[in-house]
Amino acid sequence: METQKVEKAVAGKGVSLGLLGLLAALVLSLGLMAGPIAKSPASPSQEGFCGSVNLSPYGQQWDKCWAWVWQAKLKLSDVRITTHERAGCVSYSGAEGYDIQDSWYCVGKGTYGIKWVRNDGQVHRGVIRNNNLSYSGVFSGGQTCCYE
Repeated sequence: METQKVEKAVAGKGVSLGLLGLLAALVLSLGLMAGPIAKSPASPSQEGFCGSVNLSPYGQQWDKCWAWVWQAKLKLSDVRITTHERAGCVSYSGAEGYDIQDSWYCVGKGTYGIKWVRNDGQVHRGVIRNNNLSYSGVFSGGQTCCYE
């Protein structure tokens, strides 16, 4: 008889603890789902461009890759490059043109580089290039939007 009372008491607590655990999981999942919705509109957002693109050697046709025109942003904050087997460079241009707005920032093969964009109130988009004179290579670009 005593054993049955203890088992019932433990079983009752197990159920209530299980319900509490379920409730905690539900609250946590709702909080995680609401996270992106509650994000400030001024918080930075990252986007990729020229993902795993094969660029010709520097100085040849197709040695650069620009972010799409629709990816141009007002107050773009930075542009990034990921290099794989060759050295590469990163900079930024105007919204629709192919005019480089600032000096190139170059990094070695197998690395990651970031170029901060001048906050001049203009619309910019990222551009990456192969810095190797002899061999083509695979590169990826990215950019972060925006200054407040």
